[in-house]
Amino acid sequence: MSSRPTRAALLACLLAAAGPADALAHPLTVRAHTRVTLNLDRRPDGVIVHGRLVDDQGLPVPLEEIQLDVAGYPTQTRITDGDGGFEVPIDGRDLSLLEASRGQRLPWTLRYHGDRVYGDAREEGVLDLRRVPTRLVLTLAPEVVTLDQSEIRVHVDLYANTVPIPDAEVRVRVGDGTELVGQTGTAGRSTFLIRAGLLGSPGRYAVRARFLGDHLYAPAAADTALRVLLPARVTLRVGREGDVRLGRYRFSGRLADADGALPGATVAILATPSGAPDAPPLIQTLATTHADGIYLSAISADALFASLAPSGDGAPGEIDVRAVFSPTDGRHQGAISHPVRIRVPPPPGVPTRWYLVGLAVVFGFLLLAQAVRHRVFAAVWQRLRAIRPERRRALPDADAEEDDPPFVVAPPRGRSPRADHVAGTVVDAHSSVALVGAAVSLTPAGAGGELRARAGRDGRFDLGPLPPGRYRLHIEAPDYIGREVDVALPHDGALDGSSFALVAIRRRVRDTYVRAVTRFGADLAWGVDTPREAFFNAHRSIAPDERALLELRHLVESAWFSERSATLEDAARARQILHALEVRR
Repeated sequence: MSSRPTRAALLACLLAAAGPADALAHPLTVRAHTRVTLNLDRRPDGVIVHGRLVDDQGLPVPLEEIQLDVAGYPTQTRITDGDGGFEVPIDGRDLSLLEASRGQRLPWTLRYHGDRVYGDAREEGVLDLRRVPTRLVLTLAPEVVTLDQSEIRVHVDLYANTVPIPDAEVRVRVGDGTELVGQTGTAGRSTFLIRAGLLGSPGRYAVRARFLGDHLYAPAAADTALRVLLPARVTLRVGREGDVRLGRYRFSGRLADADGALPGATVAILATPSGAPDAPPLIQTLATTHADGIYLSAISADALFASLAPSGDGAPGEIDVRAVFSPTDGRHQGAISHPVRIRVPPPPGVPTRWYLVGLAVVFGFLLLAQAVRHRVFAAVWQRLRAIRPERRRALPDADAEEDDPPFVVAPPRGRSPRADHVAGTVVDAHSSVALVGAAVSLTPAGAGGELRARAGRDGRFDLGPLPPGRYRLHIEAPDYIGREVDVALPHDGALDGSSFALVAIRRRVRDTYVRAVTRFGADLAWGVDTPREAFFNAHRSIAPDERALLELRHLVESAWFSERSATLEDAARARQILHALEVRR
């Protein structure tokens, strides 16, 4: 059993509520658009006319009456099934009588008169008894797209009954655009590629496919609709006011599309336990965006943690908070922000684990006393002196920050390295995520051409075999700071199967800002405290350096919370500001 659309009733209620209280009320009927798809199948015993009745969303319209009129033939009435389909058979003997009296071209009309919910629909055509009836099947992949998507595939399948028709010319038109012409293949299919960005604006576009027919096959047509949406983007910042358990959490951010801010939209703040992706999200609060697309909402810490309490043993847990935009205007695509992780404080009192820690400490002292008594440490020290520990060796990087991870980290021993190869995996220095498409170059110290490679889908590359000598290895990737190091071949295995770590530009800018505000006595817990809060916490002691620290704060906010990607110039400027602040201090 299908549900009827409620858009008509909703629109009528809104229009009635908008008028003055003493205005006269008039009935208002708003009905959904409908359309009928029709196909003719020629069989030895006659013709089968079958089709489908759908609304403007492509959903079936069930249990409705349609009428088929064929010239010289009694009107046929059918009721659509649960999928909106219907079927009208015409016997072969009746067709022979119609051909004798009306000729071989029989006009037909298909009508749906509508009701209070659905509008009427009408289709007309000609049943050509001289040619084989055909039918077109029109499909879109996908049926709903955004303007920034690369392409849409329009598949047109041409059949005579159930047999595909190859080498036939078919035409496709999207909206009011140019009609495209293609040819079916051996399977009776022709595929057209449409770029969503060329459509220009969001909305609903009618798509029509036609086969003009030839001396053997009758013409056919098919219609469908393409929905084009605007992509939206929502950001989320979380700040805490007051005590971690008795205070409140403030949620803010901005909702926008390619044209700018989205005012008057509803943004939901959802929370789920960390590490439980299958857990249903819980709506914590709702917020409405202002004229500039910014939303702001707050909830007490008790209310936030009430349904996501820590486990019974007293260990604190974590929750992931997201901002979700679910549009209802039919123009925008939904959006979800990156998660922000909040630590759930433990309940008051002494947790059970601290009692266990105390027992473990006492037991450890007892074991230590027994070990000293039996000279266990002396025996262990003698054994360790005879063993050379296996260590991970790292090559230095002269341009790295003091807090940066090493650039090249050799793998543990235990494999047979290739001394004349430079190979490994390019990864993020902090998350160890493989960087696909990173550019690798190896330049000989003397004469010789530069060797280049690209990191594959798993971040791996391989250069070799290489002649002995000294080389300069340089690796860079989009949104990351390029790094380089001098190497010599053949090597001892430190460059075969190694990890080559790059630092993200925006992380470098963020770490620079954290070091700056820390020097002025302010703490910044990233993801909980905002750069603005850290700036004001340090405000008392930065009187002569306020402008420089404010510029550094703007660099951080631009790198993390704007649509513009951070650049190498931003990282260099942040480092320059930090150096100037350290000299003054």
